[in-house]
Amino acid sequence: MILLDMNYNDDYFNLDKVFWASDILNESNKTAIIRLSEDEFIGSKIMLIFIDKYGNELKVVKTKKDFK
Repeated sequence: MILLDMNYNDDYFNLDKVFWASDILNESNKTAIIRLSEDEFIGSKIMLIFIDKYGNELKVVKTKKDFK
């Protein structure tokens, strides 16, 4: 699962969007792809929280420059 804060303020996480594994994994269940439009990315930073099936978390902060 991936949780997104589309306008991260460096202070707290505010949930804007959720991607479930079943919606983003490819057929081999090895690669996940999420797509966001520039219009959805409303702030200067976005925080993504990746959560695996065991509850482990990875928090990542990105800017618009980090995306293709």
